[in-house]
Amino acid sequence: MKIINNIFSISMCFVIALTCCTITADAVSVDPYAPPEGYEAIDPEFFEKYEDQFLEKGKSFIVHSWNSKGYLQGYSHYGTNTVTLYSDTEDAEEIHAILDKYNAELGMDYEDRYVSEYDGMYTLFHTGNSMMSTGHTMEDLEAEYQIAEEKRSTIIKMCREMYRTGNAKSIIYTPISASPTIIDVSDFTVVSYTGTYEELETAVLSQCPSAEITANSSSSYTITMSNEATGTEYINAAAAVDALDGEHTLSLNMFRNTNDFGVGSVPMVNGQVDLVDMFKEEESCDTDGNGTVEITDATVILESYANTAAGIAAASAENSMDVNGDGTVGIDDATFVLTVYAELAAGLR
Repeated sequence: MKIINNIFSISMCFVIALTCCTITADAVSVDPYAPPEGYEAIDPEFFEKYEDQFLEKGKSFIVHSWNSKGYLQGYSHYGTNTVTLYSDTEDAEEIHAILDKYNAELGMDYEDRYVSEYDGMYTLFHTGNSMMSTGHTMEDLEAEYQIAEEKRSTIIKMCREMYRTGNAKSIIYTPISASPTIIDVSDFTVVSYTGTYEELETAVLSQCPSAEITANSSSSYTITMSNEATGTEYINAAAAVDALDGEHTLSLNMFRNTNDFGVGSVPMVNGQVDLVDMFKEEESCDTDGNGTVEITDATVILESYANTAAGIAAASAENSMDVNGDGTVGIDDATFVLTVYAELAAGLR
């Protein structure tokens, strides 16, 4: 009966693990356009139509931004798949040898620096997937991001080997990063407008009730945002005017400041994780010590749990089986192992 119960428990744990793996897959997938905390995503279609007005001279400014009160925050200089490794030794030869092993596929550059606060080497690896030159569009970013996603599993595999050399104190993996630019969006103009003032007023005030409309001529108007207006209201008001019937031209008046002047200059970093924590988790799940996480590791835990419950083994002898660190050994630990096993099998680790 005990054997049957154990088999049933393992089966149930595997089902739970696959469910957890599905949830984890959604959680670890990186959305390159997800806004930083405290910011609201804006539909990029409007930016794509007017990207020539958002692009900065001499820079690649990918025009997907987020609203901050009275401002937009845009991002340029996108980078993908960055690995920052802190080593216990100044001799990074072994780590570089592993990088060279994978570099034909990854195309990652590296540089070494000594960082005193970590008392060791700071080694930065960065793929060639960076958007530093001019003329890039949202489509370019999406294409580069797809390449980055394809390289992700190989990068984690490489980092796992680096960890096993014993020289890595920390390995920070950043799938997506970008530099922020603050944009003041105080007003925009519409020229060669052939519609009525009432239609224009209705379109603007429906999106930004505090906006003011000034007539420059019978066919030219300036729409000014108040201090209470948000970046989202600016975009929505401009899009509403753009959608009006008749021929007209929008001019989006903006002031860009790449320096932080106190309004939400937040670098975009999506999906950043310390892989050393993940690798240590995997090591704890390898309960039989054969170097891989397998279903048999969960079996060992369940057998130990059953022996402890039956008084065959002392509880202290089973402490190494507490893989989830909750202070007890049980089915939850087996489920944890199977979740890690399923994630490894699915390429999520």
